[in-house]
Amino acid sequence: MDYYGYTVIKCENIDKLNQIINSWIVLFEVAPDDFSLTGNYMPEEERYEKNLFNKQNVLSQLKALSDICKEAVKKNKYILHNGI
Repeated sequence: MDYYGYTVIKCENIDKLNQIINSWIVLFEVAPDDFSLTGNYMPEEERYEKNLFNKQNVLSQLKALSDICKEAVKKNKYILHNGI
């Protein structure tokens, strides 16, 4: 995926994407209520950023994304990712 540009996820790849998303759901279901993940390296500060997340928010977003995948497969559509 392109962070700042467009990415088209074609029908044949949406099932794979949804399998990955569902694996993330299983992983984050056992996470603590609040957790941190290591982000990008910040060379000016000589450290990695720490990103804080709420488990329920992450699970909600992943489940919504999974629903989008299911709908795209059902309707034989593509998914367009517009970057972050």
